[in-house]
Amino acid sequence: TPYDRPMHARLMTFLLATMFTVAVQAAKPLSQAMPAGALAYAEVNGLGERLIDLRDSDLLKAVMASPQFKALQEEKQWTQFMAGRGVVEGYLGMDVWKAADKLFNEIAVGVYPGAGGQPAMVVMFRVSDAEAWAKVRKQIDPLFTLADEAVKREKAGDREILNFTD
Repeated sequence: TPYDRPMHARLMTFLLATMFTVAVQAAKPLSQAMPAGALAYAEVNGLGERLIDLRDSDLLKAVMASPQFKALQEEKQWTQFMAGRGVVEGYLGMDVWKAADKLFNEIAVGVYPGAGGQPAMVVMFRVSDAEAWAKVRKQIDPLFTLADEAVKREKAGDREILNFTD
């Protein structure tokens, strides 16, 4: 079954045909840039702002003060999650909240029929801070170089398309 494959293979399958938009200026909705034929599609605008609102909300403060959350923080998976978060934040050079605010202004996800009956996903996002994206891009470029043929790059107008294959 697909769940028996290594994590890397599952991630690459999930990211098959992933597309990143890097346009900062006002542009057409991401839905107009998505390929035709999606089985399912969702688009969120202002996601970064909404995540910052969540970070600063009384609701999140209440959840974090709850006994259930305190118990969760004692779990091994929480420690692993926080370690992973630290790696991501160090690699990006900013905390996850700032990254969400600056990089995920608009995000769209489409699910398409894929090879062998496996779904293929297209993920597009438009950043709200070109300088932050340039910094992150400089950090992640070496990973794409290491991935070699698993990542295909293509320019399409103001978009950069990165195809991740298994």
